Amino acid sequence: FNALDIPMLRALEAALDTAEAADCVRVVLLCGEGKGFCAGGDVEAWSRMSAADFQVQWVRYGHRVFDRLARLRQPTIAVLSGHALGGGLELAVACDFRVAEAQVKLGFPETSIGVVPG
Repeated sequence: FNALDIPMLRALEAALDTAEAADCVRVVLLCGEGKGFCAGGDVEAWSRMSAADFQVQWVRYGHRVFDRLARLRQPTIAVLSGHALGGGLELAVACDFRVAEAQVKLGFPETSIGVVPG
């Protein structure tokens, strides 16, 4: 379900750099591959990290990439289908516009375990 991990964040950052450098790119669409937009952070990948690594690699780096998306010179549109949960919803919120299918599931499930969304 397109869970966020470090390789995905790196790929997103590279794609944003490419889009911003290309004069022919007038708008950026973010779409999920498969059954959903993004289920949020890859809990399995993050659980293998120490608290310090999680802070640096996910919180700081993840926020930097999402901020980069929010500041992109081109308008950005999140095309939401399936699920946009946790970090996936944060990713959608970083875009200028969101377009969703009628059945999309949105939410911040981390609040149910006492974690504040980014």
